[in-house]
Amino acid sequence: MSVAWPIELPNLLAGLEVQPNKLIKQSTMQTGPAKVALEDNVEFDIVTGSLILTRAQIVIFEEFLRDDIDYGATSFLVVHPITLVETLFHLLDRGSYQQVAPDGFQFSITLQEVPS
Repeated sequence: MSVAWPIELPNLLAGLEVQPNKLIKQSTMQTGPAKVALEDNVEFDIVTGSLILTRAQIVIFEEFLRDDIDYGATSFLVVHPITLVETLFHLLDRGSYQQVAPDGFQFSITLQEVPS
């Protein structure tokens, strides 16, 4: 059974950037054009951005991080920002909380899609 992004937290669609992985590599040649080759045939996206969380939502996220995804070791389901399909991701990086309102904290996050 897969773990899902907590429904009590904001949807990950807001304010995120999606970067596909690099599938080709280029090698500079001494003469002529660069050599281009397929480096990898596994496609996945890296999603970065920030969320605004309340203090109560921070508690929920920290519990999710600790109890459900083992600080990023376990993948989880979340709606992909482009396809809008529930997709398996794992946490690559979580930033710090920056207070932006009396009960609002901006939180940065980086996720990597788990290739299927």
